[in-house]
Amino acid sequence: MPQLNTTSTADISFMLLIFFLVTTSMDSDKGLRRQLSPRNVEEEVVATDVDRNTVLTVGITADNKYTYSLPEQQEPVECTDIELRKQLRTFIPRLGDKHIIEIQASRSACYDRYFHLQNIIVHVYRDELKRKYKQRISESYVP
Repeated sequence: MPQLNTTSTADISFMLLIFFLVTTSMDSDKGLRRQLSPRNVEEEVVATDVDRNTVLTVGITADNKYTYSLPEQQEPVECTDIELRKQLRTFIPRLGDKHIIEIQASRSACYDRYFHLQNIIVHVYRDELKRKYKQRISESYVP
């Protein structure tokens, strides 16, 4: 009865396994490229009063839509990416270094939309305003 010689099959399969492990790219973790200031334990944080006329509130609703609310507005207005960039480009130079951008995100909003919102704000500062103004972002979460 003729038989196949299978003594080298284990060697070949081991070599193929090593080949595929070496040539396959591994997924790397994705995250935010933001550097937070170091935490100073000895320093006590004192709450300060903020003039609401210097705050632009940007939000993400539960159905993942962007909103903004200017200081003179009572209700937030839904907007697109382009409209939000336009509002940021007009709001920031009008107040100079005294402006504050507050981010309010619904707990049921998608993380990708939140990261995309941060990227929009960074893009406006870095590319469109040529790093002229300092960025201060206050984050709060809406239940």
